[in-house]
Amino acid sequence: MTFGVSSACFYPKPTEQAVELLGKAGIHQIEIFYNSFSELEQPFTYRLKELLRRYDMEVKSVHPFSSAFEPYMFFTDYERRFQDILEFYKQYYDCMNQLGAEILVFHGDRKDSFFPEEQYFERFFRLTEQAASYGITVAQENVARCRSHSTLFLKRMCQALPNASFVLDIKQAVRSRQDPFELVELFGKRLVHVHASDHNSEMDCLPIGQGNFDYVRFFQTLKSVEYNNSLILELYRNNFRDIDDLILSIKQMEIYYK
Repeated sequence: MTFGVSSACFYPKPTEQAVELLGKAGIHQIEIFYNSFSELEQPFTYRLKELLRRYDMEVKSVHPFSSAFEPYMFFTDYERRFQDILEFYKQYYDCMNQLGAEILVFHGDRKDSFFPEEQYFERFFRLTEQAASYGITVAQENVARCRSHSTLFLKRMCQALPNASFVLDIKQAVRSRQDPFELVELFGKRLVHVHASDHNSEMDCLPIGQGNFDYVRFFQTLKSVEYNNSLILELYRNNFRDIDDLILSIKQMEIYYK
């Protein structure tokens, strides 16, 4: 099991500056959170590749800025718009192939949507099949503002799509009143990625070790489903003081893991 940090922690700092900060801090595994269209263009990809080479970093996953409009692009009755967004997502896969990233995080439809579940699952399947042709895994994340805030929805998704992959975000589970341990057991070997954070009764997003989440038990639960992928620290900028908090969070996870 490996530990890293998402560039999203420094938003709204430009993506390349966030990546360089992580590199200078000696963090070797990262998630890249793309923030705009121009960041998918080749000159920007070259810039990121140079930073990765310079600081000996590995990109585990990518978080698309287009998560914000996935409900409108993926989950309406307008088929042409769905076809267009499938074509657009190929730009992510091209960038990911160049950067060595394997997992694309997917939020999905808003939680108050009336789009039929069976069509949601069918659209997700088509997306994942396309991504797989590029060697990319698209993984559904549990998100408080999305349909995936519901454990029952995720259970039905698991039943409908036996080969679907999932991302567990601990802070989003807290916001949705989901049990992270139950989600690990639900996803089982289909869990491919974890967004890590800590929390307490007052704050739902904190650096690791500053809350009271039982990480020792959490790692035991991950081991029980043979999880051997990464945990990527994903905090909001107002939830930590400086990069030292991120470095200490990784060290704390390593201690809990042992």
